[in-house]
Amino acid sequence: MRSPTSAAAGIRRKRTLKVATGIGFPHAAQAAQITRRTRPINGKKWRTETVYVITSLTALQAQPHQIAGWLRGHWAIENSLHWIRDVTYGEDHSQIRTGHGPHVMATLRNLAINLHRLAGAPTSPPPSDTKPDNQSDQSNSS
Repeated sequence: MRSPTSAAAGIRRKRTLKVATGIGFPHAAQAAQITRRTRPINGKKWRTETVYVITSLTALQAQPHQIAGWLRGHWAIENSLHWIRDVTYGEDHSQIRTGHGPHVMATLRNLAINLHRLAGAPTSPPPSDTKPDNQSDQSNSS
């Protein structure tokens, strides 16, 4: 299944999904290969990323377009959480790297994010290009 080329936020994307059934792996019904190709709209060099998925869902329970949608939804959630952690809490710049410190700080950040979320405060990135430099717009690149 090949999706059309899309362009957003100055990046051109191509996605290809290949699904195999009856793969002979215990408890697995399907395996999928997702190939994502991205490049700046004015660029010439494509960046290729290939990921693999194994699921116990049968072809009747999960068709290729559904698998692709679930993966894109997963990354939208992941990117939203990591954007908050990187931009609001500066997690990438933390110098806490030894002992229990990193785990404790991650727990405290998660607590703060969820307390804000429960209080109704916005906890997702604004709808603009203000993402950190190391965070490409992956929510649309599945």
